[in-house]
Amino acid sequence: MSHVIDMELGPDQLINDLCAAKGAAERCGMVFLEGHKTFKYWGRATKSCDHAIQLGNGREMGLVPAAGNPGSWGISLDSMDRHRCDDMLMYYQMECAKLAAQANGDQ
Repeated sequence: MSHVIDMELGPDQLINDLCAAKGAAERCGMVFLEGHKTFKYWGRATKSCDHAIQLGNGREMGLVPAAGNPGSWGISLDSMDRHRCDDMLMYYQMECAKLAAQANGDQ
């Protein structure tokens, strides 16, 4: 039985800004691994991805290409870490808003 789940994300929830994803990971105490091609889940098992995020519990989540959305990523992770992904996605939205405000000259 696989422990890996692919998060069901709507088009507006996909990861499409790696800078915002890195900021969100840091805010959650995680480490963003740009270009890391596998992520670890249960035990020593690994699965392929484009980028990974270390969760700090020996496991990682993977950013995987979103079907039909070039330049966007969905998330695969161990089912036991779903709540940690929810937190990261909340901070991701905040980081996107912050970066958009900065691009408009706001503080």
